[in-house]
Amino acid sequence: MNNYFSEHEHYTAIRIPQVIETSVKKRIQSGILNQEDVQRAENAALSAVRKYAQREICLSKALENLQTYEDLLFSSRDYSEAYARTLSERPWEKCDCRVCKEVGVEVIIFRGFNRNKRRGFHNLNYSYQQLKKERDTMT
Repeated sequence: MNNYFSEHEHYTAIRIPQVIETSVKKRIQSGILNQEDVQRAENAALSAVRKYAQREICLSKALENLQTYEDLLFSSRDYSEAYARTLSERPWEKCDCRVCKEVGVEVIIFRGFNRNKRRGFHNLNYSYQQLKKERDTMT
C-alpha cells in the first residue's frame, strides 16, 4: 500500500494492470473476462489519471474510472480512499527528484516494469536523502 515515499507521507501507487499481465490474460482466455471490455476500462483508467494530473477532469471522475477498472478485474478490492489521497495530494508535483520532474504522474502508476522501476529509483533517492540528513545531524 505505501509504495511511493515522500518526506512527510507515504502514498499508495495507482494500480492499473495491463491487459497482457498473466492473471488478467488467463481470465480473458478462459472467457471470464471480455478482452474488449477490459481494454476499454484499462484505457479509460489510464486516461483519467493522466487527465486528472493535467487538471482536465475532477478527482471524482478519475476515481470513477479507476473503480470501474478495479471492479472489472478485482470485484472484492477497493483502494478508492488510498487512491483519492494519492491523487488529491499530488505528491509527484511536490518532489524534486529527477524521476518525478521528468515523468510526472506516471511515477505513481503501478503498472509495467519500467514504471515500477522509476518509482523504485524515486524511493531510492528518497531513502538516500533521508540517510544523508541523518548522517549530517550526527556530525
